[in-house]
Parts: sequence; C-alpha cells; structure tokens
Amino acid sequence: MSESPVQKVLLCHELLEGIFRQMSTGMVHPDDKPEDIRDRVELRRTLACSARVCQIFYEPALNVLWCALDNLVPLLRLLPGFEKRESTYLLDNSIADQDWLRLQHHASRIRGLCHYPCVSLHPSVWLALMARTQSQGIRLLPRLMVLDVDDMPLSDLGLLSIMLSPSLLELYISFHSDATQTTSLVVVSIDGGQPAESQRPLLPPMAGMLLETIAATASDLTICYMDEHFPAPRQHLSSLGRLTKLKELKLYDPEMTVDADALRAISSLQQLQTLSIEDLRLDGKPLELEDGYQALHTLYVHANPDDLLSLVRASRFTALKDVDFMIHCDDGKLPVDHFEHMFALLPITIYKIRLGFCDGPSTLPPAGPLADLLSSLQPLQGIRDLTIDTGARRLTGCDNELKMLADKWPGIRKFIFADDREHPRALSDPHPTFLGLVDLATRCRSLDTVSMPSIDTAGLPPLEQLPVLRHPLRWLEFNHYVGDASAEELADALDRMFPSLEFKYNVKSLPTPQEGTKPWHKIWDALQSRRKAVQPVGDSSPKPLGDVLELLRRFRDLLHVLIMGNARVAGYATDADMQTLGGLWPRLHSFQVSTRHPSHLFPCKLTFSGLAELARGCPELESLSMPLLATVELGVPGLPQLRRTAS
Repeated sequence: MSESPVQKVLLCHELLEGIFRQMSTGMVHPDDKPEDIRDRVELRRTLACSARVCQIFYEPALNVLWCALDNLVPLLRLLPGFEKRESTYLLDNSIADQDWLRLQHHASRIRGLCHYPCVSLHPSVWLALMARTQSQGIRLLPRLMVLDVDDMPLSDLGLLSIMLSPSLLELYISFHSDATQTTSLVVVSIDGGQPAESQRPLLPPMAGMLLETIAATASDLTICYMDEHFPAPRQHLSSLGRLTKLKELKLYDPEMTVDADALRAISSLQQLQTLSIEDLRLDGKPLELEDGYQALHTLYVHANPDDLLSLVRASRFTALKDVDFMIHCDDGKLPVDHFEHMFALLPITIYKIRLGFCDGPSTLPPAGPLADLLSSLQPLQGIRDLTIDTGARRLTGCDNELKMLADKWPGIRKFIFADDREHPRALSDPHPTFLGLVDLATRCRSLDTVSMPSIDTAGLPPLEQLPVLRHPLRWLEFNHYVGDASAEELADALDRMFPSLEFKYNVKSLPTPQEGTKPWHKIWDALQSRRKAVQPVGDSSPKPLGDVLELLRRFRDLLHVLIMGNARVAGYATDADMQTLGGLWPRLHSFQVSTRHPSHLFPCKLTFSGLAELARGCPELESLSMPLLATVELGVPGLPQLRRTAS
C-alpha cells in the first residue's frame, strides 16, 4: 500500500522541521515594537504546544523553538536551583550529571543567542558552567552561529568566554558604557587558569584579551562588529588577521586605534567586503599593503587627511562601491589638494560616497565654496548617491553647484548637503534658488532625494509658467528658505512638478530657527493640507490595473515592474489581472503598484485566490506589493517563494 503525501511529510524529519521553521521567531532586537514581542511569544507558545502533540513533532518543533534565544535564562532554567532573587539570577545547587546532560541536549539546538543587560546573572552561575565545560573539554553552545552581546558589564566577561564556540559565524559585541570605571570583578584567564578578583580599571586589557580569545576560538567568523565601548589596545588588533573568513568587520569604538600594523593584518583578509574603522592613526609610518582590500565593497574610515591619503595610496581597491570618510582637520582648512589626489586614486566602481567633517569644538573652519569639493570628486564618474556633511564648516552652495552636479553626474539619485543643525553657522549669500532646483530636476531625471541647508524662493514664477515635470523625486528637504514666496505658493509649485513627494518630519528634530529665514516644515504642512483638500474631478471612477497591463503587453521580457501614480489611473487589481500577469511575464521577479491616494477611494477586488494564480503563473516571483487585498480565504495556497510581501 503506497504512502499518501501527508504520510510522506510526517515521516520526513527535514520536511517537518522546514514546516515548523515557518514559525521561527528570530532573536530579540532593541527596535522591536510591542506587537513584534507579542507575535514572538505567540509563535513560541505554538511551537511548544506542537512539540507536545505527538512523538513525530517533538524533535523538529523543539529544534525550531530553541534555535534562537533572547537570553540564556530558558536554558538555565533546566537546572534545579536556578532562580531569580530581586534582579539577579542565582544557582543554589551544584549541577547533577543528569541535569547537565539534559541541558547539553537542548544547548546543542541553539543557533542564535542574545545577551542584553536586561538579564543579570550572578558570577556563581557561569563559574559553575565553566567548571563543567572545562572539566569535560567541551563547549556550552557547540552549534552556536550568531551571538549578539550588547552593553555587557565587565562582570559578565566570563559568561561571554564560555558562550564562544568554533561554530560561530556572526559576532556583535559591546561593553557597558561605564565599564571603564574601577570595578571589582572576577577575571578569567584565556588559558583556563583559576579565577581571580581585581580592583583595577581593566576594560582595555580585558578587551584586548577577549579579542585574542575570539580570534583563537571562532576562526570561522564571517561577520564581526565591535561596537562602542570596546577599547582593545592597538597591539591586540593584529590578531584579527587570523579570522581569514571575515567578510564584514566593524570597529566602532573611537578608543580602538587602528595603526599601520593592524591595518596590514586586516588587509590580509582576502574575503573582506565591508570594513569600518572609527579611529585610524598611522603616525607618519610608511604603509605597504601589497594587494590588500581587493574584495572590499564598503569602507568607512575616520581619520585625518594625511592618513586617509596613505590608506588609499597603499590599498588595491578594485571593487569598492560605497565609501564613507569622516575627516578630522586639525587646522580647520578644507584639504582640497588631498582630495584631488585621493579621489583620483579611487576606482570608478564607486557609486555611493559620503564625506563628513569633524573639526572639533575649538576650531571655527573658514567658509569655502562647495564647488571646490565637487571638483575634486569629478574622477568618480559613477556617483549615484552623494552626501556631504559639513558639520561646523561653512560651505556655500548656489545654482552654480547644482549645475555642476547635473553636468558631472546626470544619473545621480540622491544628493544630501547637510550642516550642523544644533549649532548652525549664520546663513549668508549665495543660496541655491528655486529655478536652480527646477533645472537640476529637469536634467537629472532619476533624482530621488535632495536635502540642503537653505533655498532662495525669490523670483518664483507663476504656477502656470512652471513645467509639469511629473518628476519621481520623493524627498526634498531644506532647513530654511528665504524670499517672499508663501508656503502655500511653494506647496502648489512643488505639487505641480513633483507629484510623488512625501511629506514627513519629526518635530523633535527640527533645525534651530535662524533670523531672516522661514522654516521649511511650514511648506510640508501646506502641501499636506493641499492634497487633503484636492477632490477628484471629471471621471473620478478608479480604473482597473488591467488597463495599464494592456499598455505594457508589448514588452515580453519584463522581470521587474513598478507602477506609480494616481489611484484613478491604476487604482485596483483583480484576480483576472493576476492571471494576466502570469500569462504575459512568467519569469517576473518583482511587481509593485504604489498609489498616492488612500485605498478607500477604490474598491477591493483582489483575493488570495488571485494571488495563488499569480504564484502558479510566475514561479520566480520574489517581491509583491499591492495597495489593497480584499479577502483572506483559508485553505487557499499562498506564495511560499516570496521573500517580501506587502498589502
């Protein structure tokens, strides 16, 4: 007698675990919303109940339930005598052999673990665990792949040392902000020596020792983020060169100084694609990196102009795409000569670049034209995303700079020219004008984001004389504007040229008011009021998406489709439209419909049955976004291949 499909699934452990993995919750994150936390609790409760249904479900359901933990507490609760007293967890009893075997069995299921400061473990807990693991020569978490330790107090350093595992692939770690204070803690040596107590300020040497331990234990790491408050001394950073499989390395602590020796060791990581260095200091030493950094895609460095130029000269950047330089100028002068040499040496593969300036509170940098900086960037012809953060520096920009931007990079998509909002320097002429903005948008048809300190609205032409650009610009921001034009006049002009503009701002982050200027957010308020007041005229009945699909029918090889506009043009989709999509473009990878008007202006015609037809017709579809879904019909097949859906 042949087995039914259901029986085949039930008898296949891998398939069952794949089904339960659809309820995988992942680990906790500081940005989680309350609903995310509730969903995580409910999913874990469902997995726990599933494990109790039958013996077949038991192992695969528990594998998923224990796969990612928000902290070690669920695992340690398997030990009798582990309990919480006031705000700290304690372990009263010694660990019996049977309890230890049970803990090991479940610990082997854990692949991801967080350890945040909301959970406080008494040192006696991890000392007992350490005694067990060292006596047997084993790891507490033998299959751990992702470890996220945030804001860790020094007293938990021993706990971290026993959580490390050779199986680890991703590590995110930072110490508590006050860990530099003199602390009484238990110190555990790398070689497993006896714990000792110390009263000295130990963070830098302990961070260095921990870094050596990480390099020796987790040699297969591919991602390593050492966030703020991880001030490992520079002599220990060379050990990073032993992590030969690293693809992402971020050294965020400003007290973690990377010198020439450390930079040379890191350059030996041939698979490294992302590198962040918060404090690069070469101290005038010669730098030779041979063929280092050839695979690097993303680079962030905070350094002075001389050290940045030395790094670029010594490196072999051939695949670099994203560059972020924070430049510290001791004398406050704009190092244009350094920039001209440095950008001429960088590869033309770069499409995204950010330049920030950090001159210190005692330096008042002299004013200078933005044109000098743009001229030095001219060798990088492929720039699509350009951000210049001037800090306390005063760089003046006008229509000439906007014209230079359009001349050199007509395909630019994002241009941000920012200053210090909290401590702005006084505005002075010249300002870019509204007509200069119109010229920039006319010549750069892919422009999506523009942000600058100010704009001059004097000479704003009448509304009927402005071009109807239908430009896709979504975000336009100035701190202030000058001129006699009212907020309502500007809102009308913007809506005519940029119908896709989004208006949003945070009241708490508004820039400091300046004399003789008007706040830009008043224009957002006027634009929002205008759009709310606009009523459909003429034939206001919404049109089906099928009308647009008919216009696209002649394009037979489309893989990605994005339809944007008024809801009355492509207002709603039907199940028949989903069949049409599958028939026209069976190799479609992504399909998105984005409309400006709220969904209540048009009917709901798309159901899950239509989505099922789309899944059958477009088996390679990975991303789908539609304005509205009418019904949820239980029992209808979904879209298992989709990585992202929105409705």
